[in-house]
Amino acid sequence: MAEIAEIPESLREWERIAAHSHIQGLGLDGLKAKPVAQGMVGQIEAREAAGLVVRLIKEGKFAGRAVLLAGPPGTVKCVSGDTPVLLADGTVKEIEKIYEENKEKGKIIKETEEETIIECNGELKLPSINPKNLKCEIKPVKYLYKQKIKEPLFTILTASGRRIKVTGEHPLLVIRNGLKFVKAKELIEGDYVAIPRRIITLPKNSLEIDPLTQETVTKFVDAVESRIGLIEYANFVNDGGFSISSIAQNLGIPRETVKKWISNDLPYYLQFTKLKRPFAAGKSIKYTRTFPIETPTNLTPELAEFFGYLISECDEYWNKKTNSYYVRFSNKNEKLIKRFKELVWKNFKIKGKEFETKNGVKTVRVASQYLGKFLESIGYETGKKSRDKDIPDFIMRGCEKVVSKFLRAFADGEGSLNKEGIEISTSSEKIATKLSYLLLRFGIVSRIRVKNVDGKNYFRIIISGNEFLRIFKEKIGFLTEKKAEKLQELCDKKANTNVDIIP
Repeated sequence: MAEIAEIPESLREWERIAAHSHIQGLGLDGLKAKPVAQGMVGQIEAREAAGLVVRLIKEGKFAGRAVLLAGPPGTVKCVSGDTPVLLADGTVKEIEKIYEENKEKGKIIKETEEETIIECNGELKLPSINPKNLKCEIKPVKYLYKQKIKEPLFTILTASGRRIKVTGEHPLLVIRNGLKFVKAKELIEGDYVAIPRRIITLPKNSLEIDPLTQETVTKFVDAVESRIGLIEYANFVNDGGFSISSIAQNLGIPRETVKKWISNDLPYYLQFTKLKRPFAAGKSIKYTRTFPIETPTNLTPELAEFFGYLISECDEYWNKKTNSYYVRFSNKNEKLIKRFKELVWKNFKIKGKEFETKNGVKTVRVASQYLGKFLESIGYETGKKSRDKDIPDFIMRGCEKVVSKFLRAFADGEGSLNKEGIEISTSSEKIATKLSYLLLRFGIVSRIRVKNVDGKNYFRIIISGNEFLRIFKEKIGFLTEKKAEKLQELCDKKANTNVDIIP
């Protein structure tokens, strides 16, 4: 099994390796492939495409750029189509999906039944390693490349639990008497595979409501505000001496309705006047009495913290009969119960109902159709079981302060500590993968362990080693005192970062 090794800051080893020197032996005469040459047989179009890439690199036209290769890949290509790829904005997508989303935006350089090469327009960017200094930098993708193959793929599993499916020819940077590229098929158990210890992204804390929902909400809120204007007018003229009957006749509204307006028996409309950004929608304000909610315009640390609890510790479901959305947060820790209620009120102006289950577990219950609709409108899939949950893209795009609060809440909900370090549990493979990426934003290298129970996989994200535990304490931490104290005890122990050994 391959181990993880830190990419060194020094360039001494790297200087022994010419950048892109692993791309050789393609059996080309200029840019034309020979039928049989340098051990290469067939794959004419694939080798010619690789030769084109190499020439562009040597001519400096690929300086600081990247070639994104979509699976299933061939000899000169890299990964299978289901491989998750980290984008510059922090989101994670399968490379096949990236290809499909961007193929129409670029220029087709070559297209056959077997392969397609597309020149990108510069919008697609990825974190990449600068070969001159081995630093992680954001660079635009120059080309998208996709090819059908028949060759077998290799699955590489590292000691940290990272897994990637590649072709046998795909080069990996390993430490063997210095840094060198080794073909995947030539890796041996015990090789140290270099990975970045920290990743950079281009964060963005904005929230985007889908246009259709926004249009519906705007029309409904405008109608309600217009009605509130009539209510204020009715009260004004009533104070001036006009009777309820005359006001009703003048406005063309039933007398009983105006009577309610004058009596201020209007909790629904009153709620609207208290909100800065009300969110509500319905077929008619006449038949809608679901109370509106407040909605944030940006991804704040408090909103990210709410999602940390929602994804890690909450049950969600929709009542189809009443079209209501319910969230239930249960925890034995009184501080977490209080904090969740605070976040629900601060973010949405919803009062959660607190109670105890039959087993004596404290629980906060939130019921709001509009909360469910708002969460869906910004890209969160509501009502999912734990195994099917995912971390939404807007969290992955967030700045470090936002991500820190999300991780703290998630770890408070599903994290535990032992004598070795921190374990964060989830039944969702997507969440496990994304958590490892989010931790790398802070320079925390984690390990992923998989356990099969009754035919189902469960995932543990493990953080150990004094250095990574200290970073977690300083940058993320725990809200609960017991976990915070245990983490401090671990940090006070003698340093032993055993996930980052360089032989």
